[in-house]
Amino acid sequence: MTSPRGVRIGLIALQVVGSVSAAAGAVGLLGGGIEFPTEWLTGSPFTSYTIPGLILGVVVGGSQLAGLIAVLRRHERAPQLSALAGAIMMGWIIAEVLIVGSIPGIMRNLQVLYFLLGLAEVGLVALWIRAREYAR
Repeated sequence: MTSPRGVRIGLIALQVVGSVSAAAGAVGLLGGGIEFPTEWLTGSPFTSYTIPGLILGVVVGGSQLAGLIAVLRRHERAPQLSALAGAIMMGWIIAEVLIVGSIPGIMRNLQVLYFLLGLAEVGLVALWIRAREYAR
């Protein structure tokens, strides 16, 4: 049986990576440090990467940070916030693939990595809930 402590440590690690990388990605998109072709946005509701950068920072990064803080503080809603953060991360990647595509190489590798990060968060929450129920 997986220990709740091990699950917490795993979630903390994943959410640190998720929140820091989402913040860095948002700063890169908003500040011009990351430049993607605007042609990738053709057919999307966006004409620039400003709104996607804000969504990445506020929604994706914010949910990762909220989950992280909840886990660190042992908040009763930590599992739900962590699962939501993982689902948002996966949703972000799915939306990205649908909007701009998935080019082989670093782009696709990062998309797979971050989708798996979100999936791992949701999976760890499932283990956490199961371990809590088993302990009762």
